[in-house]
Amino acid sequence: MTLSDGGARCGDGAAAKLDLQTNGDATFTAFTIPAGTVLVLTDVEWLGYGLTAGATSAFVTLENGAQENLISVGGAPTQNPSGNGGGSFVVSGVVVKPGTDICVGVIGGGLVRATAHGFLANDR
Repeated sequence: MTLSDGGARCGDGAAAKLDLQTNGDATFTAFTIPAGTVLVLTDVEWLGYGLTAGATSAFVTLENGAQENLISVGGAPTQNPSGNGGGSFVVSGVVVKPGTDICVGVIGGGLVRATAHGFLANDR
């Protein structure tokens, strides 16, 4: 399954919230992890716009209310002269429970759009 951000922001507003599921007919539907299941993340792809010269790397966090947990930090973005760039990285095996937001941002500043891939599994 592929998740995308629909423009909603996480916590402090610096990271994109992955809250849409990409459907096979090129449409999107709101996504939440169903009760009794978990989402297993496998990788993240991201694009940054207006990245600052100090943008050093992308990050993925999980947020649940006031709790925030950094789960992965990717390599430095590849930027063009306009400050746009992106990259991808593996977050293999990260298990996300219902009620948790998946967030992607850039350390150093800039607007991020992102997608993540993974699959649903039964919660043990």
